[in-house]
Amino acid sequence: MTVSDICGRIYDHLDEPNPAAPVSVYVAEGDPTVNGVLIATEVLNAINEAQTLAALLTLFAEKTVNFSLGPAYSLDANGAFYQPRPILTDLIAPLRIAVGGVRLRPSTIGELDAWNSAWQNTPGLAARYCTLGCNLWAVTPQSVETAQVTYAYSPAALGATDTPVIPETYHPALVDYGVYRIKLKEGAQQLQRGLGYLNEYLDSMTALGDYVRARSLAAHYAVQPFELAKFDRSQLGAEATQ
Repeated sequence: MTVSDICGRIYDHLDEPNPAAPVSVYVAEGDPTVNGVLIATEVLNAINEAQTLAALLTLFAEKTVNFSLGPAYSLDANGAFYQPRPILTDLIAPLRIAVGGVRLRPSTIGELDAWNSAWQNTPGLAARYCTLGCNLWAVTPQSVETAQVTYAYSPAALGATDTPVIPETYHPALVDYGVYRIKLKEGAQQLQRGLGYLNEYLDSMTALGDYVRARSLAAHYAVQPFELAKFDRSQLGAEATQ
């Protein structure tokens, strides 16, 4: 489905008789009409929010890029610490880092200290790395190299004529979240109905996360998706039915 298809289905669930002129959503000046469907700002924002949240929950979107290692690119003079996000602006989490086809072993600071107390100043071919928060990597030993980084990323914002990056099987989940997000502002009875759509969205994300987890385990990635099946949805109130 394209963005216009998803918008049209959201309007259907909102009982909008005319998708070219919806009345229950915020419409900004200049919002375009595509294939007879108004791409309202509020609805487009909800669709983008749904896809971004899906990427965070399931890590479904991944890519592999080159990442330069060495003192010229690091935060320190030895080439041990890096801030990846200024370069990998859509980074969620690194899944695999390799140099010359050889995978670097994911570690913790404690493990690196136990392995070599001078790991922050040890020349040699990179063999281990660790992550600290979302924007700090440490690599040891240190040398000038090009690493191949496979990472989970957050998709770019969709435009009015785009097709979501999320697998097509899960496009209806964007509709579910969009309806929930629009009803959220109405409160009371409409919000209660909207929670049913949130529940449907979370069901879809659980299924997608299970698929990505199996794929990630087969690829021996360092990070696995959040296990939504173990999450207590009652904290979100997402147990209502439509």
